[in-house]
Amino acid sequence: MPFELQMNAFGDHGPHAPEMVSHDVAKWAAARTLYLRREPVAMKPPPKSELAKWNDPKVGWGVVMAESDNPPPALKKLIAKRKAPILRYLSNTSQSLSTLRDDRGPVLDIAGSPSGIERGSLPYYLMIYGSPEVVPWSLQYILGMRHCVGRLDLEADALDNYISAVLNNFAGARSDPYRTLICATDHGDITTMIRAVLAEPLYARFQEDDERKAMSVFLAGNEAGRAATQQSLSEHLAELPGVVVTSSHGRTSPANDPPEMRRNLGWLVDQNKTAINPHELMKSWEPNGVVWYAHACCSAGSDSFTVFDGLFPKETPTAKLLQTVAALGSLTAPFPRALLGAKNPARAFIGHVEPTFNWTVRRPDTGQALTDMLVSAIENLNRGEPVGYAFKDRASQAGVLLTSYDRARSAYINGAQNADEMLRLKLSALDIQSTVILGDPAVALSIRP
Repeated sequence: MPFELQMNAFGDHGPHAPEMVSHDVAKWAAARTLYLRREPVAMKPPPKSELAKWNDPKVGWGVVMAESDNPPPALKKLIAKRKAPILRYLSNTSQSLSTLRDDRGPVLDIAGSPSGIERGSLPYYLMIYGSPEVVPWSLQYILGMRHCVGRLDLEADALDNYISAVLNNFAGARSDPYRTLICATDHGDITTMIRAVLAEPLYARFQEDDERKAMSVFLAGNEAGRAATQQSLSEHLAELPGVVVTSSHGRTSPANDPPEMRRNLGWLVDQNKTAINPHELMKSWEPNGVVWYAHACCSAGSDSFTVFDGLFPKETPTAKLLQTVAALGSLTAPFPRALLGAKNPARAFIGHVEPTFNWTVRRPDTGQALTDMLVSAIENLNRGEPVGYAFKDRASQAGVLLTSYDRARSAYINGAQNADEMLRLKLSALDIQSTVILGDPAVALSIRP
């Protein structure tokens, strides 16, 4: 089929060029994907207006861990303070992606359990503790359809740093919740599109806010004096913004050196096509309670298989890159781990496990931008909403896409010539599902009343 897609990955030879999808892409589009299965919600959660109150026992906060793991001392303190239940991922059962076992005894249905912390209930806010090797991304995707979900993949001092900040409600954080930094590269490819449909509309929203417009900075493309470069980013990070939004390619190289690729997977690529090393960045800046959203390939990590297997012909550069990244295994990217584990850590990081494709941010037929709910989610951060709650409507958007996809798939099976629509809907749903929160989903910026 004559469909062309481009993703926001930066490989050995620079940004990946657009490529034609596989000739049998309709087969891929029509194939059921694990993350697209969703059980109906049997028990309604509390009214939406109450869901921001994670410490309400009827809403609740809990920790999800591997079945055999014990929480480290720092995490035990947080669990004790919040009187939180521990839920177990049951890796060796056929129900591993539909149930969780409460340490207090009952096995809970993910889709049908009531919200809260009482025995027999499933907290609305869930923080997964551990690597995606032991508690997979797929569980996070499924939980995110209904719950506010984050992941904490830190150890030793890095874990102690983050938990200590959460226990103290980031009391010493110096980031300014009214100051926002938006940094959007523009290389004349998919980054140009993402700048136009995400970074520019978001900046325009902040310019309509009298309280924030003077403290909102937009580093765009190669514009003189405000270029989206590492140097310019560093200079403005020194002003301690409360929210940072970056759109760029994510590094996925060198392909012939997997250990090195693991060490720099998802590093943001600036306007000069230089990968931004987080450790270099933090020589002159500390995260100090920032919330960072990074729209870049693999900015949050990678999975041991790619849901886009079969989307492109096997010998194309895009297909090879997707398989190379998958061969790294399931991991959390080093950039967010560095931010969240710093001495004065970030509150949260939101990024992608898979790449973003051009069709998922702008409709190819009408040209309409598809990012309004994403822009609104970032705005919600500046209203002081918990990070998980701020992005909840965006996460729930996948449900609308899945319903439309099921109908389009049924129509295709019955003879409709709608492979392009089926493909677009599936790509868009997967893009939203693979956007994940790293850190505690209950953290929030401290906004003045």
